[in-house]
Amino acid sequence: LKGQPGGRFECQLENVVPAGSQELLIGRVEKMELPEQPDHRPLLFNRSGSSLLVGHLPSQAPLVEVAPGSPSAAVVAEAPTEPLATIAVVGGGASGTLAAVQLLRRSAPGLRVILIEKTGRPGPGVAYGTGDEQHRLNVPAGQMIGLPDRPYDFLEWVRQEAPDTQPQEYLARHTFGRYLSDLLDRTVTGASGLFFERVTAEAVGVEPGEPGAPAVVRLDDGQEIQADRVVLALGNGRPSDIPGIDPAVIDSGRYVGDPWAEGVLDQAVNDEVVLLIGSGLTMVDMAISLGGPGGPEMQAVSRHGLLPRAHGDTMPVRGRPVALPDDRCSLTELTSRLLTEIAVAGARGEDWRVAFDSLRPITNDLWRSLDRRDQKRFVTDLSRIWGVHRHRMAPRVALRLERLKVNRRLRVRAASIERIELEGERVAVDLRLSNADAGDHILVDRIINCTGPTWDPRRIDLPVVNSLLEQGHLRADALGIGFDVDDDGALIDSEAEASRQIFAIGPLRNGVLLETTAVPEIGQQAELLADVLLSSLAGLLGSSRELSAA
Repeated sequence: LKGQPGGRFECQLENVVPAGSQELLIGRVEKMELPEQPDHRPLLFNRSGSSLLVGHLPSQAPLVEVAPGSPSAAVVAEAPTEPLATIAVVGGGASGTLAAVQLLRRSAPGLRVILIEKTGRPGPGVAYGTGDEQHRLNVPAGQMIGLPDRPYDFLEWVRQEAPDTQPQEYLARHTFGRYLSDLLDRTVTGASGLFFERVTAEAVGVEPGEPGAPAVVRLDDGQEIQADRVVLALGNGRPSDIPGIDPAVIDSGRYVGDPWAEGVLDQAVNDEVVLLIGSGLTMVDMAISLGGPGGPEMQAVSRHGLLPRAHGDTMPVRGRPVALPDDRCSLTELTSRLLTEIAVAGARGEDWRVAFDSLRPITNDLWRSLDRRDQKRFVTDLSRIWGVHRHRMAPRVALRLERLKVNRRLRVRAASIERIELEGERVAVDLRLSNADAGDHILVDRIINCTGPTWDPRRIDLPVVNSLLEQGHLRADALGIGFDVDDDGALIDSEAEASRQIFAIGPLRNGVLLETTAVPEIGQQAELLADVLLSSLAGLLGSSRELSAA
């Protein structure tokens, strides 16, 4: 098909959809209009009697070049005028946005997608909503793959504004947040024949329907939304409060329980001492934000005192593919295998990062090959060592953190918290040092909880999660670190039954999966989940199609 975008053609089409499709009208195409955007669908106009039927060429259909006016059959889909099935997505961060995008990209006409996001800003979420330019993506731009079938979509989008951007650059995190918002807008614009709604509210409950009836999503403003399927995309929960902390400290205003809450860092001044509890990527972000001129002195404590490792200076590469074991293997065997991969990488002149990254495509399969006992051992004994090597810092962030340590603006210690109480105008903290049979008593002015997100549904403390737990529609996974779900992401209830209507995506699957928090894995989940949900609704969506002769 040739012509300028927006131009109309007198033409005939044939063989424009895969053979065997049952979702299409057959008739004569009188006019065609190409879209302004290359990834949007062409409009096909078909006259049947006096009525004008508007259809859309499926995005996966092969386009064929034809001569204007040639007498051949054409295939045209009639767009429904009202929704035939509804999927509600609860949460509009990266997980929810990518889920909505894939539903809109992959559905037949007639689907309504409702995206419920309390901030009214779908896309960035907590992870990519930071406005601090110093907060960088933890992987290069060329590896931020939200759409599995378009791996360079983010990089190409960035280059529209900054043509010289290189795939190995670690961009500001808010850049990816803007991309997600724009990706959703572009997808909605091109989703003709589908229905999309943004709802600015917080979901406080989800009640499954009886067989054949929709679920009901209850909102904090009193509204109720009926949906045939519900996707929980709640992202990263705020950290759990520190054991041993006096409630008076929490109420004093000197304790920050949610490091991502707006304005929480504004009160820290240069003559203060700030205690950062935790030494992972959340602590790194807080230290970088507070580490400018005039900022406070910082101490960071965690039981192990380990910091995330840094990425190398060059573009990360994947090593040779690693074969899966033939059968279940033990944690000891897998640890030995990883050490072997590191040694092999070293012999080839590569570093340990290549070995770690070579395991990533099969990490979840390896995780499933472990029995429950070994999975618990990993969580208890090895998860932190794995985490600091797997989830790394951008090189410039690592350099900035090192400067803070050298300049004595930041001290990192291996210690556990024994007691936190108010002492006059300050906060007293008793520490038990991890590498010595001794303790320490320190006074600080402010405490920031940097222990990282919570995914255990019993500790997330969100109304919608609490409601599902109380009703028995949700339970924690066997390790107590995430939601229990089946292979498709369907919630497992208190009776060990998989839900027909409620599904989870992204970090909520932690425990059932080991790799489930990074964008490439969430993007793959969104694609697979969309197919599962749409297949389950094929009876409803298929009812909109009728065959008609031109």
